[in-house]
Amino acid sequence: MSALVLIVEDEPKLSSVLQDYLQQSQYRTEIIDNGLDVSAYVRAQQPDLIILDLMLPGKDGLQVCKEVRSFSDVPIIMVTAKVEEIDRLLGLELGADDYLAKPFVFAELLARVRTLLRRGIPNQELDTLTIANMTLDLKRRSAIREGQRINLTNKEFSLLELLLRRQGEVL
Repeated sequence: MSALVLIVEDEPKLSSVLQDYLQQSQYRTEIIDNGLDVSAYVRAQQPDLIILDLMLPGKDGLQVCKEVRSFSDVPIIMVTAKVEEIDRLLGLELGADDYLAKPFVFAELLARVRTLLRRGIPNQELDTLTIANMTLDLKRRSAIREGQRINLTNKEFSLLELLLRRQGEVL
């Protein structure tokens, strides 16, 4: 199963292009067009990453970020037309993991998405670990790569989980 990316964007054209671009890169996506529905969705669906616009109807992106951070460590990339240094600093201080100013290059956004997902930032509420094209179902202790289940012993699964969680470290 591929990573689920929640797109929180009120501009229909942009959210549609983002969705198409991410789906072409094998990510599952959902779109929410206002700030009021985000927290309930995150609690229920536990996305692997959120792309969050700052200027939203109902509740702005800063409020949404702060609210989500109160119960989840899901990676958040803020995407906004606000480019002032104070806006970037405030977004990062409230818990965003990255900040990208509009207009942006879609390839750069995709690279940032991949980087955050590759880090495997832990989210205690998640039962899966997804990094690149590998998904581990932590409850069922199964591994799936490019849609194919990989048969592993318990020891092999534990080793693979450790290696994926601690990429870049000597173990």
